[in-house]
Amino acid sequence: MARGGPDFGAYSPKAAGAGLTDMAELAVRLGSIDSVDRRGDILLLDDFDDSFLRWETKTFSAGSECVRDEAYPKRGDGCVKMAPAANDLAYARINRYLEIPRNRQLGFEISTTIAAGMDDLLHGAELFDGSTKHFARVKVDIANSLIAVFTTGASYSNVLTGMNLYSSNYMWYTIKLVWDWTTGFYKRLLWNGQEYDLSAIPIYSVPSGGPTRLDLEVQANGLAGGAATQYLDDAILTQNEP
Repeated sequence: MARGGPDFGAYSPKAAGAGLTDMAELAVRLGSIDSVDRRGDILLLDDFDDSFLRWETKTFSAGSECVRDEAYPKRGDGCVKMAPAANDLAYARINRYLEIPRNRQLGFEISTTIAAGMDDLLHGAELFDGSTKHFARVKVDIANSLIAVFTTGASYSNVLTGMNLYSSNYMWYTIKLVWDWTTGFYKRLLWNGQEYDLSAIPIYSVPSGGPTRLDLEVQANGLAGGAATQYLDDAILTQNEP
């Protein structure tokens, strides 16, 4: 049997069906959660299906909740319930701590539902290199119908305004933020099926000591006047992003 030669069968005509040469497409057809944007090399996949949540959970204000849940997953069996209490200081947050990747062109993706009574959702990462803390963060500002990225001066720069989002536990939006810590600039944002060029926007950095690490973070912030619940699913971290 010949070995190591071209797989001509993948290209040959068939009476039914067709050959498949895209391995990323093959993975998706077999059930991979990496189906929205397949660029970059995978560092982390988490569909939250396992009964044990491998993320640290944090809440502030009595009545806030942040737990693994099985009520409204995007797919599979599990998701994360983010339910800050009904005040403007409340939040629910998940964090995942990792070694600093060798490659610094990173992408962080997650899917979320939208709750009309939520203030905003913060999504991104922080890199602690021993002397500096670098931020890469996007804010989905639900209350003000806009999206902005965290940049110099600890301020936010608007990327998209006038959003009209559908609030439902069955409607999922995927957000992916891509940045390059070697250049100190963002690269792009994927949101609601559209791609936005962020290459002219610098990330924010501030002097800071402490242990070196990469900290992934998603935080839902509450509003006064009514509690709200959002769900998260399908977290993906990539490196070698083009």
